[in-house]
Amino acid sequence: MQFPVGFYLVALVFIVFDALAVFLFPWVLVLRALGVRGLVTMVLFLAILGLGWVYAYRERILEWH
Repeated sequence: MQFPVGFYLVALVFIVFDALAVFLFPWVLVLRALGVRGLVTMVLFLAILGLGWVYAYRERILEWH
């Protein structure tokens, strides 16, 4: 049985963003101990994650056609 490519693309994008979101939970627990350097690092991480989301949205990867 063959599935449309859209199913695979959405699954891949979900797995990538879900795996990256897992790193947010430990960071929240140690945020005070990390200080400003940890905050800046996580803001950079979230910015890269956000850029990936914007790219996926602009390329219409998440649309069902």
